[in-house]
Amino acid sequence: MENGSATAGDAGAVRKAKRATLLIFLVCGIGVATWAPMVPLTKQRMSLNEADLGLILLLLGAGAIITMPFVGFFITRIGNKPVMLSASLVLALMLPVLTLIDTPVLMGAALFVFGAGVGSLDVAMNAHAVVVQNRVGHPVMSTFHALFSVGGLLGSIGLGVLMLPGWSPTVAASVISVAIAVIALFQYRHLLPLEAEKGKRQSFRFPKGMILLLGLFCFIAFLFNFLFNNSLRLIHCAVYSL
Repeated sequence: MENGSATAGDAGAVRKAKRATLLIFLVCGIGVATWAPMVPLTKQRMSLNEADLGLILLLLGAGAIITMPFVGFFITRIGNKPVMLSASLVLALMLPVLTLIDTPVLMGAALFVFGAGVGSLDVAMNAHAVVVQNRVGHPVMSTFHALFSVGGLLGSIGLGVLMLPGWSPTVAASVISVAIAVIALFQYRHLLPLEAEKGKRQSFRFPKGMILLLGLFCFIAFLFNFLFNNSLRLIHCAVYSL
């Protein structure tokens, strides 16, 4: 009877962890996509040309790429739950900040921090999703990534909808930030721990073989995705200025 209760309790914990992971993917999608409608507003506010804007946008990707290799180190030291929570709160904090900055240097620095938060959350939530999938016992990774896409849709539309009543971009972004922070904080306790294996020394290892090749393919895909998204944002800026 006790074993049955323990099994039922474990199944309940896995269900809650799955739901929490879905919401974290949603949060990440919302955070990333909320920035997109801000791009033309940023360009107009700082009177940037396309070259300067492209350089500033590059720093978002730089923050993500530079941070990602170190996320695994922090996960093995403090666990993935604090990393996911911290990264989510960075996203929430930076969104309204991005609507207030009016100098290119500070905007570049803010986007670098924002990108670092996105990259950290991306690695940590996918690592957690693998743990949840293993506990569930069947493939659910596509469901998690589908929620990221849903978050992207909600984030890109949400900022504009919130500005329809006349709210400023800062107020609209703050509403979204509060929602992101609330979701992350309330789901934190349902996330599963991902700790380093006891007795094994954890150290950075340069990838080799197929892992290196797969990483190269991912880098190329990420690069083209970044270039495509930034091209769309520049087109958006051109249309917005008409």
